[in-house]
Amino acid sequence: TKHHSGHTCYSHPLGGPRLLEFGTTATAVLVQGRTLAVAHAGDSLVVVGREQGTDAYSGEYVTERHSGYHHGERQRLQNYSGKKVQIRMNDGYISVPCPNGPIGTFSLAMTRALGHKMMSDYGVIPTPTVTVRTLGPKDVCIIAASDGVWEGLDPEQAVREVCDSMAQGRDANSAAQALCTDAVRQ
Repeated sequence: TKHHSGHTCYSHPLGGPRLLEFGTTATAVLVQGRTLAVAHAGDSLVVVGREQGTDAYSGEYVTERHSGYHHGERQRLQNYSGKKVQIRMNDGYISVPCPNGPIGTFSLAMTRALGHKMMSDYGVIPTPTVTVRTLGPKDVCIIAASDGVWEGLDPEQAVREVCDSMAQGRDANSAAQALCTDAVRQ
């Protein structure tokens, strides 16, 4: 690590100095009886899998990504920071130009995250969105996964992978590993 213009940085071999300014997505899932409660901040998503008939499944997102694509999040950031934050419409990333800083521009895929102290000055907040719903008799699984899974698989594919794993007698940990492996292959 080094100090550059008063900021703690690490030196990236190709990109030069990078801020030591990291955060994370966070998702908490609670099931009590038939009640599902989800709190999340960031770009991890939760899907409820539903049986549609013999060997047929569907998946429904219970959460939405907190990104510049989301109208409410985009509006919240614009109200907070005005033109200090740029929102790239091609990928939903938010960018903060830092012409006197160590990296020129700081970009982030999420509008809500835990740990992005610098970005909190520009409207990135740790406050989760909370969703509560009642699970139905055909709901067969709940999948909470990071963006890496959802970039490779759609909800129906993920539910099918988990249900097929469970039908083969795998435990939840093995089903999760199979899901991740499948997402990486895609």
